Parts: sequence; C-alpha cells; structure tokens
Amino acid sequence: MKFLFTFFEPVHHVFIWYSSTILGTLFLITVAQPTDQDHLNLVRRHTSYGDVLGFVHHGKLASAECYLGIPYARPPINDRRFAYPEPVDHWINLYNATYFRPWCVQFWYSDVYLEKREQSEDCLYLNIFVPRKTVHAKPYPVLVWIHGGSYQVGGSQLFPINGTVDNIVSHGVIFVSINYRLGPLGFLTNMRSGLFGNYGLEDQIVALQWIKDTIGLFDGDPNRITVGGESSGAASVSILATSPRTIGLFQRAVIRSGSAMSPWAIQSTNTDLNSAKLMEVTNCSFNDDKKTMECLRTLSISQMKNIWKLLADDGMKLIYSKSDSKSTVIVKIKFYKKKNYNHPFLAHTYFTPVVDKYRENQSIIPLPAERLIRENARLPLMIGSTTGECIAYVSWLAYLAENDRIDLCNIEFVAPSFRFKNAEQVKQAIYQHYFDNRPIQHDTNLSHILVKIVTDQNIKVPMMKEISYYTNKNVPIFVYSFDYSDDKLQNMHLSFAMRDQGAAHGFDLVYLFQSMSVLDPRNITVEWASKDLNITYFIASTMTNFVKFGNPNFQTESNKLQFHWPPFDFPSSQQMYIGSQIKPIKVPFELLYFWNRTIEIIQTLSLQHDFIFEPPTVSNFHCGVFEDYELLNYRVAFFTVLTLSLAMLFLLGFCCFLHVNYRNQEKNIPTVVE
Repeated sequence: MKFLFTFFEPVHHVFIWYSSTILGTLFLITVAQPTDQDHLNLVRRHTSYGDVLGFVHHGKLASAECYLGIPYARPPINDRRFAYPEPVDHWINLYNATYFRPWCVQFWYSDVYLEKREQSEDCLYLNIFVPRKTVHAKPYPVLVWIHGGSYQVGGSQLFPINGTVDNIVSHGVIFVSINYRLGPLGFLTNMRSGLFGNYGLEDQIVALQWIKDTIGLFDGDPNRITVGGESSGAASVSILATSPRTIGLFQRAVIRSGSAMSPWAIQSTNTDLNSAKLMEVTNCSFNDDKKTMECLRTLSISQMKNIWKLLADDGMKLIYSKSDSKSTVIVKIKFYKKKNYNHPFLAHTYFTPVVDKYRENQSIIPLPAERLIRENARLPLMIGSTTGECIAYVSWLAYLAENDRIDLCNIEFVAPSFRFKNAEQVKQAIYQHYFDNRPIQHDTNLSHILVKIVTDQNIKVPMMKEISYYTNKNVPIFVYSFDYSDDKLQNMHLSFAMRDQGAAHGFDLVYLFQSMSVLDPRNITVEWASKDLNITYFIASTMTNFVKFGNPNFQTESNKLQFHWPPFDFPSSQQMYIGSQIKPIKVPFELLYFWNRTIEIIQTLSLQHDFIFEPPTVSNFHCGVFEDYELLNYRVAFFTVLTLSLAMLFLLGFCCFLHVNYRNQEKNIPTVVE
C-alpha cells in the first residue's frame, strides 16, 4: 500500500515502494503496445455491435489474435456516473482494437507511476486474446480475468501480452481482461436504492454478459467460461460465483489470494461512512437522493481524488503516532461519533462492495459474505494463496520500528482492536497460539510470526472457510499453496524485504505471466532460469486444464504433467504445494478452528461491557515480556467462576425466598372443624 503524509515526509517514499504489494496488490506497469510488426498482421472480426480490427502477436510459444480496448458498455460519464452500466452503442465504421484504452480513474496516493497512466471515466473496455493456428479444437474455452488493486487502482492493461499469449493462450484458451469502475466512482453509496453502490460489480456483470453473448464470434465457447482473479479481483470472483445475479454467466472460478470473507473485501459500514464523508466535504449531502446525485455528478475527478487522500491520511493516524520508549499512542479518527476505522491493516479498501439487500431483486450481495458462500456455493473452484501474503505490510512495520515510529512488538498493528470485541482477551489468545507463551523478542522469528498472523487473518483463514463451504456442497475444488521465489525476485521486489518468509502477495502472478511488470513499478527485465520456467509451466498448464476440463490433471500428448493434483475433500484435506518441490500436503485446518472457534467464543463472552475500543487501546505486549501476563492469563477463568458463583447465590436466595413464602402461606391456612 502507498501512503502520502505531509507530516511524515521522511518515510513517505520508502512506504510508497513497500505498500504496492500488500492485500490490495497494486500492479504498476508501462503498457505494452503492439509493435510495428504486429500491425502488419491485422485481423478483423464481425460482432453484433460492429466490426473490430485487431492484430496478430507472435510469441515464443504461440501466436494470438489480439483485440484491445473493445467497449462493453456506454461511457459512465455525466448522467451515467453513479448509475447502472448501459449496453454499448453499435458502431458503423470499423472499430480500431489495436491499442489499449485509458485506465479507469485510479484512487491512490501521489505516485509518479500512477501519474503516467492515461485515466478516464470513459474506461469500460475489455481485451480479447484468441489462439491462432493451434492444434487445439474450436470453440475455445474462455478465461475472464478480474484485476486486483484494493478496488481502488489497477486495470486490464496490467498483464503483458507476451506472458498472456505464451502461458495461457498457447494452451488453447481465450483470455479476456476487463476494466471496471474503482474507488468512489465504483463503490460510493448511501446504502439506499438511490445511490446504491456496487457499480464496479455491476460493470463486471455487464462485461460477463457481453462476453457470453459475443465470445462465440471470436471462436469461444459461451458455455465454458471461467472467471478468475487475484487479490481484490479474487474477492470479486468469490462474490460473483455465489451471487444470484450471475447464475448461468460462467461455469468455473479461479480464486487467487483473496475471498469475499476477507476482512477487507466487503466493508459495508466503512464504505457507507467514507461515502458520507465525501458527500459532507463536497456539500453534496441531501435528504433527497436526486439532489445528492445531481451534486455528485458535478464534482471533478481531482476533487474526488483529493478527498480520497484525506480519508487515507486520517486512516493512517491509526497507526502513526507519537511514541516513547515503552508504548505507542493510537490516534482516533475524528470524522464521526460512529466508529470509522480506515486502518492500513484493511489494505486501504476505503470504497468496497457492500451488502445491498435494499436493492431487492437487483441485489448482487443480498447476504453477508459468509452466508452468501455457505448457501450459494455452486461452481467448480480452483483456489489458493501464497505462503507469505502480507510480507510487504510487515516489512513496512519493520521499517517504522527501525526509525522509532512504532514498537514492532505491539501486536495492535497485526491484530487491531477495532476488529474484535474483548480485544485484549483476543490478543492474549493470539499471543498464546502464535508465540507459544514465549517472550516477544526483536529477532527474525518475530517478523516470521507477524507475517503469519496478518496473512492468516487476511487471506488464509477466510479462504479455508470458503473451501469448507464449497466442500460441504460437494462441489469439485482444487486447492494450492504457492511458496516459490528466489533471491533475484525478492531482491528486486523489496529492498527491505525479510528473507525466507515465503512467497509474497502476487509472486504467483509474476511466474504465471512470466513478467515482473505485474508487480514491480519499474518493470524490470528478469532472466528466467529453467527451474523458474518449470514453475511457470506447472501453474499455467494446471490452471488452463481446469479452465478447459474442470480438472488440473488432464493429460494430452503435448501436456504431460509429472504430478497428480488431488481434489480437496474431508478428511484428507489435500492441497498442492508449489515450491522448490511440488507435492500434495495437508491444509492446516487447525488455523480455521483457532480463528473461527476460539476467537469467536472469546468475543461472545460477557467479560466486559459491550465495547469495541474507541480509540483502540494500546496493547500490553512489548518486547521481552507481556505485562501482567500471569494475571491476565487467569482473568477468563476468574470471571467465569465469579459469574457462576453469583448465579448460584442468586438461585439459592430465590429458593430460600420461595420456601419461606410457602411456609408463611401454610401458617395462614384456617383450620376447618367438622
């Protein structure tokens, strides 16, 4: 994640570099344009909207027809801002689809790479890559890819043409990447039908409908469509795969490093509060939704970007602090009396999808994420994550600790109090589970544990819950854990990276598309070793096998895998480990038990009056010792016994009262003489 603080200038540049890879993976690249040679190989396709002109790209392993920047909806500008995407108009002249169109407006901190992107509200375009002169039979299966970027940044232009053609299209699969509205333009809402929100998801659904209706004219099979995504793109896929609005639009799903159940994925309360703040600051807050909409449509893009940064800066006050040698003071946001935690732990997802049951039949997310998935899991699924998803976030914390900004041993930064009721008791449980009651020390092991805590909460445990719900519905599911990286990748990616902590967020995409451009803003060229290419082949061939056949293990003469990927089921709980070795291992479901059972039980105990820390209190954890740990360790038992004792005393007293009352009544009964 990237942060801009006028009052923290010394760390601003370092953090901008680090933050680009936390839960919201931000892919910053120079867009690859067709070469002159590509333009000499022009191709033309007829669609129901008009004819399109593309070009042939010749890769190392395959050739493909490339159609870039095809509109799938009318531009969401003027009266169409904050409205349903409308079907695209027909065109009469030949449409030039040989170059990428603008990115959707990017909402992020000031950054030189973002400023180089041509951005526009007129951005609802998609790109299609079709196999050419291949042995694979038509019609081709289709993989639609939804980009990540915390719902605030990113675009369909992120994925290099070379890697797309050589590693995906070469396997006989059509690849389609789409744009959708981001930030407040994509997710602003007042939680009513007037300003309903979820516009970015509406864009994705309209794009899927366009693809289903049109892909047959590009030699695609409309009945074999798989939707995939990574990070917030994966969370979008997780939503779409279980939404009542998408039934029949696609047949399979690929979810990489994200879930609708991740704490950052669907933030209805925070999105509502941030939307209200934007409307308040711009004087667009009216009781009449029509007036509110008219006002919001007059705002300039620069106005909305500046307010986004205001929200982000205030959110960062939750973690930046005035500190002494012992503790860190957490500063409270002063936007509202209501709680508004724009905490960096949540990957800067200030405007996200929301539960929109108020839209009734038009609802995309009619239920909270957990119920939505538990009740509606229906499609075959490939799902997994990297082993060190949140390395970049903890790396940034480590940098702040080195500069005396924070106390790294304060686990408030990796288990923020706003997430939990009985937050201190929750932290004690986390301390016991992850540190095994050992004193917290500033050493390499500390950073390993912190990465694990954040990764488990944000990615792994939500995905395990999703896996269990799909399994309970007897849906075919294939699970993986990606743990491959080498020194050159880590050295180029994070100058302050903590070594040997697994593969960071997005590393699997680097190998899938065989390019650093999907992760590193400098778009560095990497020399790939043969072992790297083996990993690329494995993840590309197994994913495209799943797209084609619903099974990553399918073998052909030209595609002979040396490994068997077992489907997930209980009780075997097997996943494919992809690292220096490739082998089946067991999914560590004890994590799910800890976070889903132990932590939930602690939060339901009535040990303290109903509170969520406001502001979050400072944790008692410090390096070397946990203050009063022995006392705190027995508080749960003490209060439990005390509560039971008081209840028994009350019950005993009540019984005595009934007994005395009964005896008095007996004395007052008159004696009857016959």
